Formats: sequence, structure tokens, C-alpha cells
Amino acid sequence: MTTEAKEAAEAEGVDEEDTVVTLADLLATGKSLAELAKSKGRSRQLQNILASGDPATIGKLCDGVEPDFLELVKDPFGNYLMQKVLEVCDLEQFRRCFALLAGEVRTLAEDVHGTRAVQKGVEQAISREQLTLLQEAVPNELVAELARHATGFHVVMKLLDSLPAAWRERLLEALAGTPEKALSLGCDQWGCCVMKKCLDHSEGEVHQRLVDAILSETLALVQDKYGNYVVQHLINSGHPKANPQGAAVVDALKGHVCELALQKCSSNVLEKCLKVCEEKERNKIINEILTQPGGSPSQALHKLLFHEFGNYVFQQALEVSREPQYSLLIEHSRQHIQEVLLSGEDGTGVDPIGMSRQHMKKVCQKLVKRHTALAEGLDMDFLMNPWPLDANAAAAWIAANAACYEMWAGYGGDAALQSYDFPPGISPFENAYPQKKTKKGGKGGQKTSKQAPADELSGAKMAGFWPHYYVAYDEAPATEQASSQADDKTKTKKGGNKAAQKS
Repeated sequence: MTTEAKEAAEAEGVDEEDTVVTLADLLATGKSLAELAKSKGRSRQLQNILASGDPATIGKLCDGVEPDFLELVKDPFGNYLMQKVLEVCDLEQFRRCFALLAGEVRTLAEDVHGTRAVQKGVEQAISREQLTLLQEAVPNELVAELARHATGFHVVMKLLDSLPAAWRERLLEALAGTPEKALSLGCDQWGCCVMKKCLDHSEGEVHQRLVDAILSETLALVQDKYGNYVVQHLINSGHPKANPQGAAVVDALKGHVCELALQKCSSNVLEKCLKVCEEKERNKIINEILTQPGGSPSQALHKLLFHEFGNYVFQQALEVSREPQYSLLIEHSRQHIQEVLLSGEDGTGVDPIGMSRQHMKKVCQKLVKRHTALAEGLDMDFLMNPWPLDANAAAAWIAANAACYEMWAGYGGDAALQSYDFPPGISPFENAYPQKKTKKGGKGGQKTSKQAPADELSGAKMAGFWPHYYVAYDEAPATEQASSQADDKTKTKKGGNKAAQKS
């Protein structure tokens, strides 16, 4: 950059590194290209020079950074310039740079910055039809190792996305062509991502071999914290109306459903099967739950219903089941659910199995709300809102809760509760907790709270929202004289404010 250009940039408050410069300007600073590439602003300027498209300048710049190529690809800013070099250099320069990469593929792929340059090298090698060089630089044995590395697996993903079909098939076979390889790769934190990508990019016989390899190890994969995602991905890949993969997974889990429903990872797979698979497969899972050997259906459902993981499988089974399975699930679980709902607030009389008494009660309340057949013979109003309806009990409750009592203090406290004539069917503790949601009303977007029916309020107005209580006000309109006096006071006040502002 000339002296005049620098002075103009400074006068306009423009950062020197953001201005347009030439390669000659940058070299005139006295710094080497490697030093410039390690600076955020200078690296960006060098990338812009490469994007300009001048062959002579590009060749000179690429030749200038080649001696420091391996150092720059691992630099936080230099690696972006090296990616651009690989993209725009001519074929001969690319081969020289790629040869440098090939000798350090493992080290660079496992580096947080170097892996980007390796990915760009893979992409450019394929687009420039240098597949033989790529195969020599990244053999299948190395790919299988990189697939299990936190940054290396991105290189493998790039290979699977970019390779031609014939080359990709050989790579798929090397990664997961046997049950042992599928299990090893699927149970790895990063390998499971590669395994899912393999399923997405495989076709025909190769795809079927991968599916068979996964199905051979399904029981082990579903119990693994990473492998279960591979099985779920396989289930999701089936057609919505015909899911042979899902059916095969259910068959592979036959005889272990009740055991797997009580485990964190495998219970997720069972939920997925119940959601996605066809009705025939759903029935297989539900029937196995109901016909557990060594116990009655009632005992099996009791164990499943009150387990921290199993209860989700039970809930999903109820959602998707059809007759007669639905009625059987209801019949054998109703008593257990009602016993929990009728127990005391602290769950007295109910033994916890895998979850707290409070959690058990919440699960049961959720179930009876969604499936009313479970509440047959119960007083649902009491179970869902177990607050006292008489004034004496309400006063006692308020006395034990100071915050609520203070709300009522302005209306006479306990004495007001004792003497207040509540409207029919209205309790001072109806919907005692704060409302979780409010609805937007009208164009103004004002929020409105749920109001009791007008005939039940009998002229009373709602005041406050926690707890909801009702206070009777005089509905008679104010006299004209009182209204006019109020208007005069308002006008006087407004006039005085305006006068004060003018003064």
C-alpha cells in the first residue's frame, strides 16, 4: 500500500488490514508470507488476493507459502489461507501440496485446525480426479482409525460425502462390513455418527450387508449409550408405511422387551419402535409386556409403570395400542394408578419402585387425564384439585400459609372466611396455583385470565390470581354528581401539570 493510501485510510478511520492491497504491498512490509498468514487481517487479505484470479499472482503466492505449508495448516488463521491455496492453485502445485499433506494425514486430521486442510485436500483430490493419490494418502485402515477420533471423523464424513459410488462401497465394507466392525464403530462416541452416515450413503447389496451387520448386534447396540442411536437411525430410515428395518429390529429384541424397557438407552429404542413401526410390530412389543414369564400382567405393568425409564415405554404403549391390547393395558394398570392417586400427599401406602412417590403421583395424574378409562370410579375433581371446599377447612389452610393469609387480611382474615357466602360451586382455593399459561386476547394483545362462568359468580368479581378468590363489590353506578366531581379533579390535575411544564 502506498503512503498516500495509508494516509487516506487513517483519515477515514479505516483499519489498514481491511483495505484492498496487492501482494507487492504486503511483501513491502518486510514480513514473510508465513508471518502474514498467521495474522487474522493479513490472512484475509491474502485470501482475497488468491480469489482475484490472476494466475501469475496466485502462482507466486502459492510457491511462497509452500515451504511453510505444514506449519500453516495447523495455525488458527493460516489454515484458512492454505485451504484457499489448495482450491485455486494449478494441478502441479496441488500435487506438491497434497504430497506434503499425505505424509502427515493422521497428525493433521487429529488436529483441530489441520483437519480442515485435510478435508479440503480430500475434496480437491476428488474434484481434480486424483483418486489414486487420495487412496495412497488415506488408506482404508487409516480411515477406520480416524472414524473414532473427535476431529478425524470429519475427514471420514467428507470421504463418504464426496467419493464416487464405486470407491465409496469399498470404504463402507472396510468400515462396517461385518458385525464385529459395525459393533465396534457403532459403540464409539464419534464412530456412531460415521455409522449413520454409512447407512445413508449405502445402496443395494452393500446397504443390506450393513443392515444385516447391525441387526446381528442389535441387542448389544441398543444397550449402549452411543449404539442405540445407530439402531434408532436404522428404524427411522424405513418407509412410513412399510418399515422392514423396524420389523427386523423388533424381531431381534424378542424375548428381552421387559428387560430392555427398564434401561435408559434401550427404553428409547423401544419408544421409537412403538412410534415408527407398523401395528404388527407394536403388538409384538405390547404382547410381550403383557405376557412376561414368571408373573402376571398386573405385576409386569406395576414394575414398568413405576420405573424411572419403563414408565415412558408404558405411556407410549397406551398412546399407540389398539383393541384388545388397549383394554388389557388399562385393566391391569388401573388399580395400581388409583392406589397412588388415593394415597396421601406424601405417598403413604405406596412403595416407590425406581422413582419417588411424588414422581409416581405426577405420572398417574398425567395418565388419567389422557386416558379417562383409568379413572373409572374415582372423583376426578377431587384428585386433580384436592383442596377443601368448605370455608372452615379453607381458613385452617390459610392459617398455615402466611403468604396466603396476608392476601386475605384486608378482607377480614379468618373471620371473613367464616362468614363469607361463597357462590355455589366456587371455592376460595379453586385453581390455587398460579396459572401456567395465559391467552392473548383481541388485537391489543392483552392477556386474559380464565374466568369462572357468569352464572356461578352471581355478581362477584375476581380479585387477584393466587389463590383465586372472589370479592363482592357494589355494582350500582356512581352518581352523576360524584362522576362530575371526579372529572373536575382530573381536569384540574392535568391543567396544573401543563401549566407547570410551560412555566
